[in-house]
Amino acid sequence: MVLNPDLTTPVYVDTRHLLDSAPGNFTRFRPIDEDTTETPLPLEPFLLQAGEVRLLRGAAEPPILLAQPQVKRGSKAADKKSVNDALLAPRVAIKSVTPSVDHGRFPAKRIVGEAAEITAAIWGEGHDKIAVAVQWRAADETDWHEAPMVPVIPLGNDLWTTHIPLNRLGRHESTVIAWRNDFASLIDHMQKKLKAGQTVELEFEEARHLFALILAEVKTTEGTQAEPLEGIVKQFAKADADTRLALVLAPETAQVIEAARHRPFLSRDPVTYRIDAERAAARFASSSWYEIFPRSMSDDESRHGTFVDVIGKMPRIRQMGFDVLYFPPINPIGVANRKGKNNTLTAQPGDVGARTLLAARKVATTPCTRNSATWTTSSRCWKPRVRTAWKSHSISPCSVRIIPD
Repeated sequence: MVLNPDLTTPVYVDTRHLLDSAPGNFTRFRPIDEDTTETPLPLEPFLLQAGEVRLLRGAAEPPILLAQPQVKRGSKAADKKSVNDALLAPRVAIKSVTPSVDHGRFPAKRIVGEAAEITAAIWGEGHDKIAVAVQWRAADETDWHEAPMVPVIPLGNDLWTTHIPLNRLGRHESTVIAWRNDFASLIDHMQKKLKAGQTVELEFEEARHLFALILAEVKTTEGTQAEPLEGIVKQFAKADADTRLALVLAPETAQVIEAARHRPFLSRDPVTYRIDAERAAARFASSSWYEIFPRSMSDDESRHGTFVDVIGKMPRIRQMGFDVLYFPPINPIGVANRKGKNNTLTAQPGDVGARTLLAARKVATTPCTRNSATWTTSSRCWKPRVRTAWKSHSISPCSVRIIPD
């Protein structure tokens, strides 16, 4: 029943509110006096006159059912698939790695010589301890270096950090790996029991099995030394309880286990993060940029300026305190609607013109823009003379930046 208690003003009824108060799956309504067996359509909003009462009949509609899985639950195929999925699922989550730009889509920027800080949010299932490391390398290297990560203080936020050196100019690559640290978990359990005054005989048995497992892995891995771990296993088997406890808790034992690289449930971040190590002068906040138009650098009014002319002006620009030479987009000069000297609207034969965007389909090129031969020749002439002040240059299709030390 829908009732308008106001005897003077009509009321607009939004039928969506009827669904909130209707029980079960009654989602379709029609007037009660309407005699039809057809399934009613969704009720449209309507205007309820002053004092009007309408009686509606609700119709139940079946709920939305999801598509059934291809493999029936309870079957052997379904059970096997579930077990395989569970085994393949990572036991350690690696999230929020920094520095990264758009989740590693673009390289981050740092200055060569810095130690780049790598941070990540990493946690594992259960209460077992985990270990984390960063693998990094220069982009032209094939072997990965590894730096262990440590928890960020204060503890409890699942944040890990480390630093990697950027000793070379150019691109560096890194990724984060993590695994369950069985030996650290065993030590943690033993220390908790010892603080509570309980015996650790069960942990001694777990340590014996763990040592045997790691030793078997070391013997089947090329390039590893099994002698230190074999000595620990033999000494542990013959020792009494106090000696076993001291052996398990010894820092030397932890170092041997770490060198064995026992890494169960190893997880790797699928993203390879990139860092570009630039010169200090590439940092925008610490450099002064001088914008220059190569065509305006000629001392001869009858010809365009070239990069060779720019090189001649560089000592003066350097003396003014500028660090970076910035070239705006260099475009060919149009023939039609071409400007003349001093920005006049009518160009005369022989006028060298001015820098402008393309004004016609026919384009007149100049020695400065015809090809890269001018710049190549110029850079060869320029490099030996000012090598101490300007060591590198880079060219892009639209601009040129010369970055000094």
